[in-house]
Amino acid sequence: MGYLEDREVSTLDASRTYFDGINFTELHKPDFPSGGTKAAWKGSIQCAGQAVEIILALPKDFPDVLPKIYLTSQENLPLMPHIDEKSFVCTYDTDTRQVTFFSEDIEGILSDSIDKARKVISDGINKENTIDFVDEMLAYWDIGIQFPVLSVVDPQTTLQTLIIAEIQNQNKSIVRILAENREAAAKIVTNMKLTGVSTKYHPVLFLSNISPFIPPFPKTNVELFEIFDRDAPEISKSILEFLNKQKYSGYIVFSTSINGQLALGGWFHRPQNIKEISRGFRPGHLEIDTLKTRIAGSIIHRFKLIRLDSKRIHSRVGLDTGNLRNKTVCVVGCGSIGSKVAFNLVREGVGTIILVDDEVLKPENVGRHLCGISSWNQNKVDAVESRIIDHYPDVKVICIPETFHQAYIQHSEMINSADLVISCTANLALERTLNNLFYTNPEFPPLIFSWTEPYGIASHALAIVQRSEGCFECCLSPKNLHFLREAVNSGPDTFFLNEAGCQTSFIPYSALDVDQAATISTRLSLRLLFGELFENIGMAYLGDISKAKTHNIKLSKQYDDIAAFSNITYKVKKWDDCKVCSG
Repeated sequence: MGYLEDREVSTLDASRTYFDGINFTELHKPDFPSGGTKAAWKGSIQCAGQAVEIILALPKDFPDVLPKIYLTSQENLPLMPHIDEKSFVCTYDTDTRQVTFFSEDIEGILSDSIDKARKVISDGINKENTIDFVDEMLAYWDIGIQFPVLSVVDPQTTLQTLIIAEIQNQNKSIVRILAENREAAAKIVTNMKLTGVSTKYHPVLFLSNISPFIPPFPKTNVELFEIFDRDAPEISKSILEFLNKQKYSGYIVFSTSINGQLALGGWFHRPQNIKEISRGFRPGHLEIDTLKTRIAGSIIHRFKLIRLDSKRIHSRVGLDTGNLRNKTVCVVGCGSIGSKVAFNLVREGVGTIILVDDEVLKPENVGRHLCGISSWNQNKVDAVESRIIDHYPDVKVICIPETFHQAYIQHSEMINSADLVISCTANLALERTLNNLFYTNPEFPPLIFSWTEPYGIASHALAIVQRSEGCFECCLSPKNLHFLREAVNSGPDTFFLNEAGCQTSFIPYSALDVDQAATISTRLSLRLLFGELFENIGMAYLGDISKAKTHNIKLSKQYDDIAAFSNITYKVKKWDDCKVCSG
């Protein structure tokens, strides 16, 4: 047998020995508490002075993952935190990367897991961990929900009324989208390609930062209003006024603070007998106290909010990206580098991207491009937009399938209002034009230029943010317009290659080289957008310089003492005779 087979046998042998010692009974497969289980044992443990029967189940990947423990019954036990509707006892975070353990110590793992379960159950019986209901409120709120709702609403919104779009599909299933307004909801429906038989829009009452609910949750209106009448009577009044306007049915969404962060939940009111509720009144015109009495017994239906908003999606970035949501970046050139820079910025949290490029995506482009062959013959701006909104449907993407000159003539106000313009064209004439625009037009945004050298020997990003300092032109040789900090000593034009049959010409570099260029450009862009960049600087990434020898390329002496795969940052020097920034 091999290593894994031997370990499987020894693991089960050690487990049986341990459970024999504590009088647990091994279960047959039909009695396993969940799928994905390879063995399970049942027995009693002492918790807060009483015997509690549990099942310990070994997942199929045990001991690389931890055991699971279940109660055989929750009767005669109080409602307790850390135990779900399937009687699973949460002993450890399910992400084992947060738990360090010796997988070879089978007895230790089993014993520690049972001890953890004993502590959870004992604290629950003694009501010593009731506060944990608050920390895990959404986990309990989502048990037995009627339906999910996809939300693109920031929980910190100050709006009192939101919108839910109901999209009914041909199979009569309904997808629900929560947004700040009808326009935003319609945009998400379009971007997520949620085509259905019909779409209806419903107003939603939003209750901001209310106190967390603690299980058992209210099931009827009378239970709900008892909570609010005691703690926040103004909320009861808001709900009743809203339901009156909506003829007694409606969506309610709330935010609540949990561990310093706002979480979202919601419920739906659907009375059984509208005619009986309206008796003696015109629909929607009941006195508030009368309405409260007549809907008291109606059941409320909880629903789960699945957050798709930018703040939640980008919460794992490791920094506060909230301000980026309000930033606009114009990317000129949506080729291999530009497409990835645009995508990177959206991934970091930028809320609006303007894409400018007049070319279509060709088969020869896809080897290094963000978009694949399925986007062949589309405008590059449209192909990149599609990739972006597939990932982030609430991002605003503005596509301009024109040359920059035409785009600026038609949309100068929009481009001037951007926070940053990034040129990823490697078109020297256009780059010089952009540089001139920045220095002659005080409304033109800061600039970043991005490109890579042949074979990815070096990649560059150049930020021009101050008009009083050296510019892009200062970085070019006045003799031949070669970039003064290029690593390849003979200029890029020397390395143009042609496909057979006079098809297309190109400069050779790989998709990985493109990623490096896009990365340093994105990092420089983020520094600017976060307000951390106050001078004109350049960044260079020196790639695999061994390629220079392979292709008989002469390297610039300024990189002689710099190791391969290194980053270099430098300040742009101002030339006294520069006609752009010193004129």
